Amino acid sequence: LHVYPFGAVNMQNEGDVEHTERFKLAFIASIYRDDKVRRLDAAGVAVPPYDTRDTGHDLSVLLHYRGFYAALEWAAETYEMERDLPANTFDREAWRANFGYFVVRSRVELVGRVAKVQRLKDPTRDAAVESGLGLVRVLDDSGDYSDTLEGTLSEATVGVNLYFGEGHQHKLFFDCSRLGRSFEPLDGFDPADQEDTRFRSMVQLKF
Repeated sequence: LHVYPFGAVNMQNEGDVEHTERFKLAFIASIYRDDKVRRLDAAGVAVPPYDTRDTGHDLSVLLHYRGFYAALEWAAETYEMERDLPANTFDREAWRANFGYFVVRSRVELVGRVAKVQRLKDPTRDAAVESGLGLVRVLDDSGDYSDTLEGTLSEATVGVNLYFGEGHQHKLFFDCSRLGRSFEPLDGFDPADQEDTRFRSMVQLKF
């Protein structure tokens, strides 16, 4: 479901490259459900047939106005298996916020993004294994690798986009990101969060 209170919004462009003169706003909501009969478990091993149900919903808000752009989004998903297992229902959640502003009209855009993904809500060993996400191995204080649970993935990015040609057809961008990965304690092992810095550039040519 899309709602445009001030007129239609171009959903193909991320960034107000057209320099929209009138304030434009879009509200977007979606839901889905997928029911299946499966014959393989998370490890790909054949098992007696069982039913699954995958449901999710997503809410977004988009804004365009005179070179400024914002996109806010939140989503959640629930996956259920009709199997006699220690864990058979799994939930996850994520959100993002993207922003951009053209400091030179339709040519130079400053951008930013923050996002977080929760891999599993209230994760346990059984939930990680039965969902297919699995355990992760992290270096411990003794120099060995131990199993633990992945918690969240996060991102904070700033960058600049350089446009040439018309619209989004040709673009050069540079960005810098701080990427995070957190863990949940497992069997007394509580590893420190991981953080990485990424520098990236890309050229886009579309004909």
